[in-house]
Amino acid sequence: MKFISHILLFIFGGIFCLVGLNALFAPADLMEPIGITLNTPGAFNEIRANYGGMHLFFGLFFVICSFRLQTLKIGFGLVALFLGGLLFGRITSLLIDGPANQFVLNLTYFESFMFLVSGLMWKIVKTPTPAWVP
Repeated sequence: MKFISHILLFIFGGIFCLVGLNALFAPADLMEPIGITLNTPGAFNEIRANYGGMHLFFGLFFVICSFRLQTLKIGFGLVALFLGGLLFGRITSLLIDGPANQFVLNLTYFESFMFLVSGLMWKIVKTPTPAWVP
């Protein structure tokens, strides 16, 4: 189970990194399936910051956490918190604005799956006790 935990967190981190890199270098392409048109420098800046930089750096953190048993639990916990926040926003939008397009619904399903898996892994993974603790 330990090996699977490391691989799973590494994959989650890789997904975040890919989203981040895509947003940094092709923000309009990332937003097009959602139906968002970027037509000002401020719009490009916002997508590059929130989807680019933030996703890339969180992804790198998850990848780093995947290499040590001591950091697996915090990595999975942070993935669950991040995705929980995304899902909360998506559900709020669904209730206020109505259903989004199929692409956004597919994102919601995928993010829900990742949220449930990361939450389960956060619960299952045990953090080793340091040798100096009595």
